[in-house]
Amino acid sequence: MLFDSRTYGDGFAENAPASREPRRDPVTRRKPSADFLTLPQVVSSVPSMGHVSFQTERSLCDLVAAQFSAGVLAARDVQSYGSAPQAMAQAFTAWLRRQQKQWQALHFQFLLYGREAVEEIVEYQDHGDDFEPDAPLYLAVEFPDDNVFAIGNVDELRMADPRLVPTALRLIAIASGWTVNVRLPHEFLEDFACWYWDGDPTVTDAEVVKELRRSYGRKKIDYQRYLPSVAADQLCPVDMDIFRTRQKERRQRPQPKLSIAALRRLHRTTGGRVSRLALELAELSRLLCDRDTKQAFGFRFMPECVYAACTLIAHDNDYIGQILDDRYNYAAQGSATTYYGFIPFANEPEAIRKQYARWTKGIRLLSQLDRVLALLIKP
Repeated sequence: MLFDSRTYGDGFAENAPASREPRRDPVTRRKPSADFLTLPQVVSSVPSMGHVSFQTERSLCDLVAAQFSAGVLAARDVQSYGSAPQAMAQAFTAWLRRQQKQWQALHFQFLLYGREAVEEIVEYQDHGDDFEPDAPLYLAVEFPDDNVFAIGNVDELRMADPRLVPTALRLIAIASGWTVNVRLPHEFLEDFACWYWDGDPTVTDAEVVKELRRSYGRKKIDYQRYLPSVAADQLCPVDMDIFRTRQKERRQRPQPKLSIAALRRLHRTTGGRVSRLALELAELSRLLCDRDTKQAFGFRFMPECVYAACTLIAHDNDYIGQILDDRYNYAAQGSATTYYGFIPFANEPEAIRKQYARWTKGIRLLSQLDRVLALLIKP
């Protein structure tokens, strides 16, 4: 027996009127597309992509702030601030741009690296275990490739003064030792001597012919190209061998060089390329007269770098190509890198100013060195 919730007296439900109409299921109809399962309209001012940023370590922030507080970097050079490293990169790049001009012969780049990046780079380097990066920020010098130049029209320079070429190469070697590596012709002769003449670039044919016959055969045609009388001049003529040291006697034979006064006199009495080279060499020699013999950039760690900032060769021939190929192949099998060195940024005001002053001096020396190199490689 069923009862309706709305009863009429005590009567049964079957005798009472129905309390509601029979239920009808709704019919599904088509609705506007923006009404169901669609994203709401978003104005263009709302960013469509997110940006995740990580907090910069406090020591790096403090170091960057110290660079600006010391007065060596200018806040006006920061175009858009995103983080302390970005501000440092923008201001330091602007500072570098003011110090250096476009170089013609030297080819390298300055890079900023944090401690973790330096640790990854030096992890597998020879003697890397002896270097523990402890500074928040480093200035790295990298040689991305090898720029090889032959000395142009060297006979013109020799005719002006036989001492001009050795003077130029000797000054380049000294400036290179203070700044960045420039590979010179005598280094190719030394490499060749290490591989074929027991490390002595001043040996004679008679001293090495027995060993060459044992290695390459008894016929002269088999070993002739390795004889000192044949190979030495192709690698490094006598006047370009600025550090002639006979291994057995441990005696160095320095090449004669021109003084600043002699270079200026040569500038006045000659013309063209010779005159300009003499003037630039006199200025380079003057810059090198500074009693401060410390390295201009103060590298804390210098790995084995496969390239050089500039490579000067006496002749473009098979001997040079073979040595360069052997050097590259050897480097590819070991821990050689394209990084020349790493310099930690100072964090104390006085040390910061001294560091930037030293860098300014080093870049000035590099600019003068580049002018000398550009004249030497000129055809």
